[in-house]
Amino acid sequence: MTVHLGATPYVIISSSEFANQALKTHDQILCNRPRSKGFQRLTFDYMDVAFSPHANQWKEMRKVLVNEFLGSKRSKFFKKVVDAEVKAMLDSFSSEHLNTTVNMDERLFHLVTDIVSKVAVGKSYREETFRGKKLKEMLDDLVISLCGSVSDIYPGRIGLILDEILGFNRRLEKTFSTFDAFLQMVLDEHIDHTETSGHEKDMIDACRSQLTTNELKALLISISSIYRSFLPRYQGQADAIDSSKGIQEFSFATFKICSCRVIRF
Repeated sequence: MTVHLGATPYVIISSSEFANQALKTHDQILCNRPRSKGFQRLTFDYMDVAFSPHANQWKEMRKVLVNEFLGSKRSKFFKKVVDAEVKAMLDSFSSEHLNTTVNMDERLFHLVTDIVSKVAVGKSYREETFRGKKLKEMLDDLVISLCGSVSDIYPGRIGLILDEILGFNRRLEKTFSTFDAFLQMVLDEHIDHTETSGHEKDMIDACRSQLTTNELKALLISISSIYRSFLPRYQGQADAIDSSKGIQEFSFATFKICSCRVIRF
């Protein structure tokens, strides 16, 4: 079935037969995402993994991501971080008074945020404020800006004018400026920390010699935007958790889901 959103046609596949044709037989032709003003600006002109066109640049970036963030040589570090964060979360439950209500959605978001942050950049910035915003607020702004603009469905002058009138361009530039400055601060702090003290290598350590600064920032944006937009779909499963073992298993499952999402793109 074909539908038109604005002036842009989209094909909706509703059968397994055609899905197989699109996702397997003709995967090389159909695997690219539609181009978007938000994607292009926030990923430093498509230097990332999640949103860039399927080309040599994407292949190289995906190779770095899989090897340095999701690969087997990072598994021991992953396990160490996950074990420490899950233990910290369980300890926080033990310190609560009886009959205290615990927001599991919030706790699990904190858990995954801390795990991803510590493996990628060596520390968690969840509680820190940058330009008046917490990390969660910046990630929410990032995801909203990646949802698309009027010019994505109305290419041409009309879409560009409406983007300006509706304030999308201003919000996009503000989001980009804030997140770019935040990532630069993370990189600068990381370099200073590396030069002054020994620590276990994280993703930034491994990638600094392989990628440019903008490529590294784009890679971090890919990781941030994907897990932030994908995690809420699974947070409702927290109601099913009733034991410490269940919490630990769900934590591993949640992180695995986020990792698989990155690989799929």
